[in-house]
Amino acid sequence: MNAMISKRVEDIYRVFGCNNEQPLRTVIPSGSNALMLDDEKSIQITSREIELLERIASNPAVGQLVRDCDTLLEEIADRSSLEDSIFEVDAHVDDLAIDPDRTLLGLTLYDQLASIDPTASAGKIPPSPFRQSIVSGTVSPTYAVGISQVSSLILRLYLVLTFFRGDVVTHALHGLTLKSDSYLHLYRQLLTHEYVRHARNAFAHGHIRQVFAGVYIEDRSFSTLTTPGMMEKLSTWIWMFYYDLFIVHIKRRTGTA
Repeated sequence: MNAMISKRVEDIYRVFGCNNEQPLRTVIPSGSNALMLDDEKSIQITSREIELLERIASNPAVGQLVRDCDTLLEEIADRSSLEDSIFEVDAHVDDLAIDPDRTLLGLTLYDQLASIDPTASAGKIPPSPFRQSIVSGTVSPTYAVGISQVSSLILRLYLVLTFFRGDVVTHALHGLTLKSDSYLHLYRQLLTHEYVRHARNAFAHGHIRQVFAGVYIEDRSFSTLTTPGMMEKLSTWIWMFYYDLFIVHIKRRTGTA
């Protein structure tokens, strides 16, 4: 049974996770009934969560949406490495008209939230009475790490999808004439992507919950699993978009552009 479930999780991550994501490193425990994945790690599962996993896996159309979104994120990552991407942002930053104060606050909040992710900080999180109480008596250390990781990821994704008011920027992007391979066109596609739109609605209305394989999101008839890697990747690149906009805005305001 353990080997079968472990194999199923790996299969799910290949479709619903980001490129090359390894579930044995990022899977998050919940519920009861321990499932041993290897000699050092275990997760907790319930029959309800197994049924949920099977239901998610039975919808290839949603899986294709995730793959399309991940491919788009890869294209953005490749495109952002080119020097002319920042020149493109500079050419259109006035049209996008970001709220600089809100954007600065959002960028700062994101940085603070990233610091509580144990996977990002290499275990160098300052100790706190709350985290110490979790590790020492409430739950296992593995579970505590999973909670810290997923709480950081949920809040970061919520931040970039809602706090930055992406609807305003997306509307402005639609008013621009852009080349099909341009940096801003890729972001226009990302911010209006069906997967991102459903994720935004789910996070905005609180229709999310932690499950042993990641975070389950639901928006009306749409539902899927979003993995820790996919949450990290999506939130990072949306954050980078607003970071670029803010840097160009500041350079314009200070006359250093």
